[in-house]
Amino acid sequence: MKTRLRIVTSACVASAFLLAGCASYDKSTVTQDRPEKGPTDTWGRAWAGSEAVSSSKGDGHVVTGAGIRTSLMHVVKRVPSEAVLGEEFCYDITATALDDAGNVVVTDEVPAGASYVRSEPAAQVAGNQLVWKFASMNKGETKNIKVCLRADKEGALASCYTVSADPKACTSLVVGKPSLAIVKTGPEKAQLNSDVTYNVVVSNNGTAAAKNVVVTDTLPEGLVGPTGQTLTFNVGDLGPGQSKSIPVTAKAAKRGRFCNGATASSANAGRVSAEACTVVTERGIAITKTGAKEQYTRKNANYEITVTNTGEDRKSTRLNSSHGYISYAVFCLK
Repeated sequence: MKTRLRIVTSACVASAFLLAGCASYDKSTVTQDRPEKGPTDTWGRAWAGSEAVSSSKGDGHVVTGAGIRTSLMHVVKRVPSEAVLGEEFCYDITATALDDAGNVVVTDEVPAGASYVRSEPAAQVAGNQLVWKFASMNKGETKNIKVCLRADKEGALASCYTVSADPKACTSLVVGKPSLAIVKTGPEKAQLNSDVTYNVVVSNNGTAAAKNVVVTDTLPEGLVGPTGQTLTFNVGDLGPGQSKSIPVTAKAAKRGRFCNGATASSANAGRVSAEACTVVTERGIAITKTGAKEQYTRKNANYEITVTNTGEDRKSTRLNSSHGYISYAVFCLK
């Protein structure tokens, strides 16, 4: 015949965050029967900081235990109402966070007369102490612990468990990275002594603000700015996705090909550069007229007029005339 054991469980209380010492109750106040449709037993006592509980596993087996409630945690240990000598028996510890908590530690004792077999999750074992540590638990989060022991002697088994936790407060911030970009556009060609207008667009393609953005435009020798060869524009801060357009106007002072560079720098986003190149040309025109120096009256006089573009795109046009009345010509080339 199997021998049934009566188990006594204790809940321990000391402070709001660390509970120690034992407040025990005796199973003798609970009905020993195993009803087919769940328990009918009731508890006659409760203690400050702990609570007695009784429930059914759903198979008619009465499960009894004790609960601990603090401002941060509610922990309940449920053990079976009986065990068999030499066999394993398992019980549950359920820890629920009533508020955000950190450094949660649940400690359970292996009672005298029983030996530790296993637990899920695995416990840190130190003598007869079983310890589970949870770095953090959010409000409403539950940790379930299952412990299995072996009954080594007949009689009552009693043990205490404790829970400790620290209040936890959390803050958050967004970590971003600024990313500067710059684009410079301008005309491919310009006439000597004309105004040449460029456009500089500096933008932040990153996820954090680019601080103290400054754009510097350095004009080459062939272009002259209104205040000198170096133009500086203080843009300020550029938020993620923001951009700034800056027009730059210079005078074409020499013929040739000139590249105008611009640089954007920031206190936290480094430096980027871009350039636009322009060919400066000069328009020019020359005209010559040749023909007979002498001619008889009432005879046709032949002349040749040559118009030449003396600018970069040099082209010539010849006009022939057999009429003696042409004495000059004016041409405009565009």
